[in-house]
Amino acid sequence: MSWVRVIICAGLLLLAGSGRIHAALGEERAFGKAETSFGLKLWENADAEFGKFIENYPKSQRLVEAVLLQAQARFKLKKFPVVISLLAARRGEAGTRADEFQYWTAEAQFQDGQFKSAAESFGRLAQEFPASPKRLEASVGEAASRAKLGDWKTAAELLRKPDGTFRQAAGAGDSDMFVRGLLLLAEAGIALGTFADAETALNEIGTRSLSPIQDWQRRYQLCRAQLGLNRVDEAQRGSTNLPSLAFTAGRPDLAAESVALGAEILEKLGRRAEAASLLGQNLTNNISVEGQRLALEKIAALYVADGKPAEACVALEEYLVRFTNSPAADEALLKLGELYLKRHVSGEGSNLLARATTNLDRCVSGFPNSKLRGRAELNRGWCFWISAAMAEGATAFAHAAEMLPSSENLAVARFKLADCLYAQTNYSGALENYRAALTEAALWPRARESLTATALYQSVRAALALTNLTAATDAMRKILETNPRSPEADRSVLLVTQGLVTSGDSGAAGGLFREFVERFPDSELRPQMELVMARAAEKAGDWAAAQSAYGLWLERFGTNAMRAEVEFRQALALVRLGNETNAFNLLTNLAATFPTNEFAPQAQWWVADYYYRQGDAQLIKAEQDYKLLYQKWPDSDLALQALMMAGRTAMLRLDSLNAMEHFTNLISNAKCKDELRMQALAAYGGALIKQAAVETNRLAVLELVIGVFKQIREEKPNTEWEAQAWGETGSCYLQMAARDAGYYSNALQAFQTALDLPAAGISARSRCRVGMAQVLELMSALPTTSDQVSLLKAAREQYAKVIDENRAAGEARDLFWLRKACLEGGRLSYEQLFDWGAAGRFYELLCEAYPPLRATYQRRIDHARAQEAQEKLQSQK
Repeated sequence: MSWVRVIICAGLLLLAGSGRIHAALGEERAFGKAETSFGLKLWENADAEFGKFIENYPKSQRLVEAVLLQAQARFKLKKFPVVISLLAARRGEAGTRADEFQYWTAEAQFQDGQFKSAAESFGRLAQEFPASPKRLEASVGEAASRAKLGDWKTAAELLRKPDGTFRQAAGAGDSDMFVRGLLLLAEAGIALGTFADAETALNEIGTRSLSPIQDWQRRYQLCRAQLGLNRVDEAQRGSTNLPSLAFTAGRPDLAAESVALGAEILEKLGRRAEAASLLGQNLTNNISVEGQRLALEKIAALYVADGKPAEACVALEEYLVRFTNSPAADEALLKLGELYLKRHVSGEGSNLLARATTNLDRCVSGFPNSKLRGRAELNRGWCFWISAAMAEGATAFAHAAEMLPSSENLAVARFKLADCLYAQTNYSGALENYRAALTEAALWPRARESLTATALYQSVRAALALTNLTAATDAMRKILETNPRSPEADRSVLLVTQGLVTSGDSGAAGGLFREFVERFPDSELRPQMELVMARAAEKAGDWAAAQSAYGLWLERFGTNAMRAEVEFRQALALVRLGNETNAFNLLTNLAATFPTNEFAPQAQWWVADYYYRQGDAQLIKAEQDYKLLYQKWPDSDLALQALMMAGRTAMLRLDSLNAMEHFTNLISNAKCKDELRMQALAAYGGALIKQAAVETNRLAVLELVIGVFKQIREEKPNTEWEAQAWGETGSCYLQMAARDAGYYSNALQAFQTALDLPAAGISARSRCRVGMAQVLELMSALPTTSDQVSLLKAAREQYAKVIDENRAAGEARDLFWLRKACLEGGRLSYEQLFDWGAAGRFYELLCEAYPPLRATYQRRIDHARAQEAQEKLQSQK
């Protein structure tokens, strides 16, 4: 080979070697840069740089190391799913470091909350890699994963078994990890209630060097174990320095736990006041919001347990003053509201309900997004319920139902929302929410036991109010299936039976009655059920069966509180059967024997009506009995009506003075409703008119009458009442005109004013037109009248309008005024105007309206027709 070729080959070799060297140096620099970022805890940089290294140097001998370091950087960045997927994708390249892939996979699963997968991954590491330096950590990790799953028993076995991985791997000398395992073993013992095992584990730690946090953990768990072993004094002594140890470790959260434990121990010793005082240390801004909330709740509970709810309220109020902007103030406001509400219910003092409402309102308005708002709304609902503010209560309970999670409280919120809606007669909404309450209560044993029967019973009531017998029967059946011995069981059967009777389904009612007797032979509701069935016969119109059933009821349950009602109904059945005498005796006796019973005034009313129907001879007794009802039962719904009837009865007896006394008593009664008061005023005016007939100063009395009807007109403008009052006013002026003809114009004006009112009905108009006709006829007879015939024809025209309006379609006829108009129009035409055709027509209309009068007026009709025919013949000649 020539020297030239040798030199050329040597040069080529040198160039190739320098390329490899350059590549190797680039790989090292890339790995070193990533490694430096990792060492400086620049996790984002380390993740990106190791990623580039893996991409650029896929054949590198340091590839596995780079993958593991990138996984750890991502672990530090809390990208746990990404860590798991990265290690899974590269697991085939792990080689001798497969145990580390397994370990970091398990750690990422644990931190991601995948505790079941983490436990399995840690367990496989211990089994598949017996020589791995990560075995001890894996054994602790597996136990910790089981603990997170609540499987404390398995966790304890993993750490306690002499031949288990933890005990075998502990010999490797990792003292810190061994301590962690023993602390976890102690925690498992406490969770399982095997406090002696917990204490043994803690004693096994011995004199090993511990970190400040581990030292706190050991002492804290030792106190809990001693407390569990009932060595309370020993636990109390050990707990005193726990807060300072936690602060030394830089963990204020553990200090809060220390204080809570100390308070728990003091409570166990019966030193509740000291416990509450100690918990006050957790009411600072150095403690987490949740820690403050727990302290507030516990302080209140301690005072209440000590029988000092007022002191609990003071403590909470003081907290709110000291920490005006505390994020935990919602807890204090809620507890204050709950405590004030409970104190109100227990009758502890005044103004407590208002305080409860105020604090709950502050909780809701000040913390609209608080997790406690649902409970606050629930308690606000109770405040409104107690105050009988049903609309506000429904709103609060509805908000609570929207915000509360599935719980006993949610079942209560739904139930009380239904109660509020029921009270507002929103029966469909009530039924819907009773059903929702039942669905929720079924998930919670205590709620299911306390609410089910009541909610079903209320469902029966709501369904019956909606006349939904199917839903009512279904709810009743569920009570009988789930709570057959509850007080609601027989009551629900009674209600559904009543519903069936009301609906007319007597067959189904009878079947349910027989089932009731079989299921509840000794029920205290048996008399009510028997009464329902007696009323079923009454509703069916079988008065003989009803009367017999009422009689049997009285024989069986004669001392029952419903005796008065049954006697009343039996009397009404006797009336239907035509036996008023026995009915009269029963009702007279009932009113006297049971004067405080709700049916006593009804019985008295019937007795008074009985005398009223007898007519003249018994009217004095009727008036006395109506008046007695008013005097003896002034709060009865019938009392004022009875007073009105007493006045009307006196009018029938022509005793206007007594009548006026009854009417004025009624008018002045503050309980008298508007419509009845107007009737009494009008009747009083009518009585005055009667009295005017016998008074020497008649004009003065009639002026008084006009004043009465003026009062009606002023109180009831633009109504039928005003029209009728103007009619009465016109009649008064008409009577006054007998003394002074100047009043005729007043009478005409009054009648016309009534006719001009849009609200005037057919009766008022008819009465006023007849009045106008009477005025015109009387005016025609005045000496000063120059055209008598025109006035008489004008009068007759008013009678004709009365007839036309009463015969027109679209308005009910007033037969009294129709008859009056026919009669007077006929008389006027026959006797004064000698208009035989008109007279015949008036009398013919009269006989059409009242056929029995034809025999009386046929002669006049015939005479008028004959006269009309004769006049026609004469006119033709």
